[in-house]
Amino acid sequence: MENLFAASDSIKLFDISTEKIVRSLNAHDDYVKSICGMDSYLLTSSYDGKIKLFDFRIDEALIKTFDAGLPVEQIISISNY
Repeated sequence: MENLFAASDSIKLFDISTEKIVRSLNAHDDYVKSICGMDSYLLTSSYDGKIKLFDFRIDEALIKTFDAGLPVEQIISISNY
């Protein structure tokens, strides 16, 4: 299954072949500003000052929350760093 992620006030996972929402998460207390996918992992950031790490291979997808203390506009992933 190939996936597409979208975010606004929630994070949605779409199955590209069916164009249907597979999963929806309300993970942040404010608007999601950035999403970054890496294999089965997803990083999200928000105006709520949190960066969250999800693993969509498991039911409880949220595996870690980082508190930046300030709104987070953007995140990126750098391999082998």
